[in-house]
Amino acid sequence: IVEAVFAGDGPGGALAATPVCVADRSLRRDVPLFDAVLAVLDLLDGRFRAGDVLGLALHPPVGRRFGLTLDAVGRLSAWAQATNVRWGLDAEQRGEFGLPSTYTANTWRAGLDQLLLGAAVADRGERLGAGGVVPYGDLEGDDVILLGALAELVDLVAAAVDRLLSTSDPVEWCEALLAAAESLCSLDDADSWQWQLLEAELGTVRDEALASGSAHLHPIDPHELAALLSGQLSGRPGRPRFGTGAVTVSSLTAQRGIPYPVVCLLGLDGELGAAGASSADDLTAQAPCVGDRDTRSEVRAQLLDAVLAAGEHLVLCSTGRDLATNAEVAPSVVLAELADLIDATAMPPLDGLRAAAGSLREAIAVDHPRQAWSEPNFVPGRLGVEGPWSFDAGARAAAEQRRLQHAPTPPLAAPLRAAETDTVTLAELRRSLRAPLETLLSDRLGVATAGAADALDDLVPLDVTGLARWTLADRVLSARLATSPDAADSAADDRLDVFRASGALPPFRYGDDVAHALAAQAAAVHGLVDATLSAAGVPSVACSVEIEALCAGPTLVRGRVDRAHGHLLVDASVSKLSEKRRLSAWLELIAVSAVRPDQLWQYVLIGTTTTKAGVAVERYELVDPGGAAEVLELILDLHCRSMRDTIPFFPTTSLAFVTGSAKAAVKAWGAGGEFSRGDGDDAAVRAAFGALGFDELLALEPRDDEHGAEWGTGGRFERWAERIGGTFVRTMRLIGPDPKDVDQRD
Repeated sequence: IVEAVFAGDGPGGALAATPVCVADRSLRRDVPLFDAVLAVLDLLDGRFRAGDVLGLALHPPVGRRFGLTLDAVGRLSAWAQATNVRWGLDAEQRGEFGLPSTYTANTWRAGLDQLLLGAAVADRGERLGAGGVVPYGDLEGDDVILLGALAELVDLVAAAVDRLLSTSDPVEWCEALLAAAESLCSLDDADSWQWQLLEAELGTVRDEALASGSAHLHPIDPHELAALLSGQLSGRPGRPRFGTGAVTVSSLTAQRGIPYPVVCLLGLDGELGAAGASSADDLTAQAPCVGDRDTRSEVRAQLLDAVLAAGEHLVLCSTGRDLATNAEVAPSVVLAELADLIDATAMPPLDGLRAAAGSLREAIAVDHPRQAWSEPNFVPGRLGVEGPWSFDAGARAAAEQRRLQHAPTPPLAAPLRAAETDTVTLAELRRSLRAPLETLLSDRLGVATAGAADALDDLVPLDVTGLARWTLADRVLSARLATSPDAADSAADDRLDVFRASGALPPFRYGDDVAHALAAQAAAVHGLVDATLSAAGVPSVACSVEIEALCAGPTLVRGRVDRAHGHLLVDASVSKLSEKRRLSAWLELIAVSAVRPDQLWQYVLIGTTTTKAGVAVERYELVDPGGAAEVLELILDLHCRSMRDTIPFFPTTSLAFVTGSAKAAVKAWGAGGEFSRGDGDDAAVRAAFGALGFDELLALEPRDDEHGAEWGTGGRFERWAERIGGTFVRTMRLIGPDPKDVDQRD
């Protein structure tokens, strides 16, 4: 944090970088080797948590030893998450904590087995390999070298921890720790002095154990030795760094005889007095005697030294307000006494200043805003100086931006230059139809919208929820659909066995309950697929329809639809029947009708619902198959426009609006809702339009080229809803159950 504050604005910025050093860092912060050794000691609890082991690899000496960069550790973290590594070296080691040896999943050994087997065999999908291990298939090229480094790291860490825990002799324990550091850490020649410091610190522990001339007769618990060394390395100060010519940052230590032009004391609050108070464990404080250390007086003496060390300027800073309520709080005792002394002894610099301000302390005190981006910092004369208080260009830009944070983010003032392309894939059209703003931000501008980061979880789960549960259910359904109906149950069981072996399912009966629910959900959807195909008399095996259609002159739409069963296109999923799935079905039905007009195509959507049946089906056909090419050109036009402009088309909200359900459209938009989220809360929508309410969405003005009979009337949102959503409603006919009757909308 200190280095970031004085780093400046970078090249060409208004603020230049200022040299800074921390004068009294502990040995742990001053010596990276010590920090790495202490991270090894933190592993002595024996759990080998995934985050702790990978955190050890982030230490520079360890990373240098195994050739691991920050990006490489990120790759290792992704592998650990994909192979479901949680904690424990192997089943035998984890048995020390009461878990049965038959439960082998979620350990480092199980994860490494998956990775190593995946590197040795060809990727043929999810399956049980040799020894009941599921090979991890996403490995290629130099990943093998990185995998070897991970396997060596885990093996050496396990060996080091085992040796440290197996000895209780202080001398042997110190030798074991030094050997562990040598096996896990590497330093360049310029930093080799750190090895001497480590040997000296371990030598201190050995000397204390051999104080009587022979080895200590009583064994010491390895954890206590680790605690002793941790406290010794963490609490001992490093090399002093006073008088370097840079801005010196230190704790409140004795400054006598060290003159500085400017001295700044931060945090002179009530906690300063509390820091000098005796703890409850201090037995000498219960019966103080003359000559005992008075920590409160020592703190006051250190404060006096700092005041006397100031040559030209003394800056005293205190919070002054409660962090939770912002209520004004009284200053600390030492600060109040210093202010009283200033009033009693100092002379005002200007006549009448004392009378105008009431007291000298009020005249020289500045009520500074807490944040660097607060506007008073940049108003001349606002904070007691002639000009602005701050010249930080970045903070000033943040203050200006803060004024606009509650206002809607304006969309592009004008469309970008058209992207030149002669071929568009069916997948690109599908993405633009479902999320046109994602097309602009990601495909054209290269902007990635922020999403929830997947943190590495060290806990063995007892349930699977959310997206993880949907992913497992979808994989079970895919296994059933990829085989014949007679072998579907066996394929689903094999896929569940893969989940158990890879650790994707919870252990014991918790995993059995989840597996039963996943199998039942996938079987229900698969049963509805079989019933639909049997009733229609079409083949159960899907085939592909190649798409090559010329649209809008020379533009070629290419792709493939892999879900054709005779004249039926069947999309079966454990997802709900949402508007995005219906738009995707519309596009594929349009595409196959355009290239194969000799066939009367129908589309079947199968998904889950919240009803008692649990599954539902919808069947669609085109009202006019002969107009498929014209509609395909409309969707292509949407894609071309979404590559250069912010298109206000949102599947759920727009279709609800065009069908006349204003209440449903407002609910689907959901921007600003406290308990519900909708299209307006999407990261891409906020990046393009800001936090828009539904009324503000309706007020968007149309572009100059968004006029005509096919656009309808109203604002920009209404016109796009009519052009795309209205065309969908007019050209797509539902010939199966009414979605309202089965309660299947999101």
